[in-house]
Amino acid sequence: MIVDILNRMAVKNGDTDYEFNIYSMGLESTAYGKTVGPCVRSKYVIHYVIDGKGMFDDIPIGRGDGFLICPNQLHKYMSDTESPLKYGWISFFGYGTEDILRDVGLTLNNQVFKCDWIEKLESIFEMLCRDKLNDIDVAQYLKGCFYILMSFHKKA
Repeated sequence: MIVDILNRMAVKNGDTDYEFNIYSMGLESTAYGKTVGPCVRSKYVIHYVIDGKGMFDDIPIGRGDGFLICPNQLHKYMSDTESPLKYGWISFFGYGTEDILRDVGLTLNNQVFKCDWIEKLESIFEMLCRDKLNDIDVAQYLKGCFYILMSFHKKA
């Protein structure tokens, strides 16, 4: 069952000289009709729609869809007024990021994509928000979650 409030766990680091870093990852149930943007971000963000409906840059999205936001890209997304979006997201940066995304088939040319493995994603994001991570290296944990997500893209 999806948590009905925003849950967020984040590793924040302003140094973009790293090859690859996770900035934040979390799970959110949006408000009815919530709109984000138009805006520009400095990092990559992938959203995985677990439930509900909405729009990403005038493209309809719903359960089982994902969308990629790239740095310096003007974008806007909104939640439906009757069936609001619930999604997991992961935000990341670094000079090796484009190679990682290209390797799993994510580019500016296919920013909205299908995820036939949404049930597995739901579990990953719920685990992230549920677990207490006081005794581990959170940066490595989140990086591991990212690579698990990318492995599903490779199988798709």
